Amino acid sequence: MKRLFYFIFMGLMALNTACSSSGTSSSSDDSDDSSGVALVSELPSATSPVTDGADASMSALMVKALGDSTTGMPLGTIDSDDFDSDSSQAACEAFNMSKTAISEAARGDLILCYITTTFDAFANTEGIDIYDGEYHVFDLDFAGSSFDEGEDAGGPSKIKFKVVKDSSGAVTNFEMFACGDSGDENEQSMYISQTISGTTFAMEALNIGSQGSQTYRDSIEVSGTLVDGEFVDELNGVATPKVIHMQHVFADEENGSDFYGDITFNQSSDSATITGFMSGAGSHDGESCSFTNNLYATLGLNDTNSGDDYSIGLLEVGDGAAKNGYVSQCGEGDENTGTALEAWDGTTATEVDPTESDYYTEANAATLGEDAEEPTIAFAGDQTVDCENEEVEATVVFADIEEGGIDIAGTCSNLELGHNHIECYQITGGEGD
Repeated sequence: MKRLFYFIFMGLMALNTACSSSGTSSSSDDSDDSSGVALVSELPSATSPVTDGADASMSALMVKALGDSTTGMPLGTIDSDDFDSDSSQAACEAFNMSKTAISEAARGDLILCYITTTFDAFANTEGIDIYDGEYHVFDLDFAGSSFDEGEDAGGPSKIKFKVVKDSSGAVTNFEMFACGDSGDENEQSMYISQTISGTTFAMEALNIGSQGSQTYRDSIEVSGTLVDGEFVDELNGVATPKVIHMQHVFADEENGSDFYGDITFNQSSDSATITGFMSGAGSHDGESCSFTNNLYATLGLNDTNSGDDYSIGLLEVGDGAAKNGYVSQCGEGDENTGTALEAWDGTTATEVDPTESDYYTEANAATLGEDAEEPTIAFAGDQTVDCENEEVEATVVFADIEEGGIDIAGTCSNLELGHNHIECYQITGGEGD
């Protein structure tokens, strides 16, 4: 069974290689303003928790999570050492996919966190009103700061952003363009828009760039329903899960690999589903391989956070089951096609008899989606910015801000999961049936 999940791993490796970003933009006529916030630093983020719609308070969420959840696989601490040949490959891949979805959404949140942590204070000292509904353009200087270290050193050379408030003073839209985070400093690298209209939350982000021989294009859309500024998974008896929709295109000219995919992660207060497809070509054991996978997974998602300091690393992947339809071929070998179903125990990450899993019925009944063409991901229309000719209003020197006592990286660390991807096929012994 394990080999049947191998090509999921290939696609996820591509998803995890690029430096991606997050988010979807839409509006609603709902006049309920209960979700309004007054500062951009208080905006709900794409990775904010989803509460039980029956009681949307944060305290109720924490009581529910701590009272009902079983031990699972924490996104922030589980690594390759926690899996072995006895582990379920489907569990391992579900962990990878869940971590990828939350991480991808968090990239936009992380940038928003850096901006809001920095700019609310910076703008005040410079006498700039960033809440005036107009665009502001800042150059960014990371030299000598904590962001000037490690393999991901630096950041955008320039950003353009706007914060819009309604007549009551509530922030309804935040929009940002970034230049020069990859390649030419005058080349656009990112677009993010976040909209709150009544109870409707929507965010979109595009991230396009290159690193060495690799090129990547990412699109993330996040949508959900808000009550008092918090996501709820049910409103007036109607299910309202938070939806993270990811599209990705990746190519590595050096090794001749290319991948693309479209994955949707539906998140409720204590569970999640993953649907989508991945397709591409690469190499395995010295042979050229191609694959297409259509996937449906359903799993428990435990939230072990308590208190006000929310960390995405404390989310846990629990029990679950996955159904995978696959077509693959390596070298001159026969085309390998079929459907696989595997269930796992979230506490031990071991495979269990699917028919004994609480998630079996849903996974088994799932209708797998149709193959889709490579997504078209590009900045267009209002998502574009003229990086070279935008007039700069001020320069943000991150070293000066940190010297002033603001720990930007530390403040935003709750939104980071790292880039480590688990090689599930190799670790779990994918040569099986």
